[in-house]
Amino acid sequence: MNYISSKLYFRLDFTGDQKYSLSKATKDILKNVDSPVTITAYFSEGLPAELEIVRGEFRDMLVEYQNRSKNNIVFKFVNPNGKDELEAEAQKAGIRPVLINTSEHDQVKQMRAYLGAVVSMGEKKEIIPFIDPKGSIEYPLTTAIKKISISKKPIIAFLQGHGEPAPWNSGEVYQNLSVLYDIETLKLNDSTPISGNYKTVVIINPTDTIPAKHLKQLDDYLSKNGKPVYRAKYGKI
Repeated sequence: MNYISSKLYFRLDFTGDQKYSLSKATKDILKNVDSPVTITAYFSEGLPAELEIVRGEFRDMLVEYQNRSKNNIVFKFVNPNGKDELEAEAQKAGIRPVLINTSEHDQVKQMRAYLGAVVSMGEKKEIIPFIDPKGSIEYPLTTAIKKISISKKPIIAFLQGHGEPAPWNSGEVYQNLSVLYDIETLKLNDSTPISGNYKTVVIINPTDTIPAKHLKQLDDYLSKNGKPVYRAKYGKI
């Protein structure tokens, strides 16, 4: 019976904001994982109640990831506080401990707590050094899986030549996109069509007017490739 239950496990989310529901992006990524991905969760045991909740939520999420990936996601939990060699292993892997206060026999003590994970596939590895109890669990986990499982990144082009900022000057936008995409710059000329290899074309805050001939090239790209052109809210277009 336990075997059957594990195979049919999915969380039912009755919260108003669907706090525990996986995003469509995560479901799509898990569906396309076609090689084993191992997640080693370095979590201390005997944590305060609020941190034990995080441990339980992380385990529940890993079970769902495993099921949605048709068992291509496998995981194990390691308690680094149990043995010196396990603690050294966690730190060598890049999992950083945090000091927390615990109460025992009416005395306050400090302990090194580990709440991190290593996501690996073959020789590829991604580290989640610390899972923030107040932050998202799904985002860093899905991002790590995507980074190691993707064989060829799609290409995103940032339009240039009309006063647009360079993509690397876009701060977090550039950093987050570069995790999952190869980023190129695109400067239009009068004759060469926009490559259909681009997943999308990004236009951010042009300070100069975009000529009609360039707009026509963007329209042609859309009509032939069916790919969206992302345009910033502001700019002369």
